[in-house]
Amino acid sequence: MRHLVYVFVPSALILLTAFRLAFALWQWPRVRQAGGLLPILIGGLRIDALMIAALSAPVVLLAPWLGHYPVMTTIAAIWFTFAWFLLTLLEVSTPQFIIEYDTRPNRLYVDYLKHPQEVVGMLWKGYKLMIGIALIGLGLIVYSGWSIFGHVSADPVMSWWLRPIWIGVCQGSWNLIHAASNTGSVSCSC
Repeated sequence: MRHLVYVFVPSALILLTAFRLAFALWQWPRVRQAGGLLPILIGGLRIDALMIAALSAPVVLLAPWLGHYPVMTTIAAIWFTFAWFLLTLLEVSTPQFIIEYDTRPNRLYVDYLKHPQEVVGMLWKGYKLMIGIALIGLGLIVYSGWSIFGHVSADPVMSWWLRPIWIGVCQGSWNLIHAASNTGSVSCSC
């Protein structure tokens, strides 16, 4: 399970940064008005680190005690594939959301997900081609997530004296990320 964390964290950072760069290129006039690319990348990195830390936390906390069981490693791989899917779903749906609402997906996005029948009916009427492309793309994303995270063997048993150190280091990392993330100073659509 620890190895999955080591794979998920940089993979998710690369994924989110690549999408952020693509969106910045797409919306370059707005990026230039907002002070350029660097503030957007730095602010985005802080928010991404928080999101990735939150998605990784359950596996990180359970890894010292359960990481050597193959079934738990498989469950962690499924969790990280699901997290990969959620991150990608949010990023893939961002362009259409920006076109419709002039903002990144936010609480309105989640509110729409509470009423799936109405939303699917509305989307199907106006965006059949886009839905087909999105379903194929999301299927490829799930496949890529499983190919990245689904083939990891169980960890060796962690020594009892290393377990508190592991948790302490992870807690310290979380505190550094959380302390550095003044979300009032960045644009976040979480």
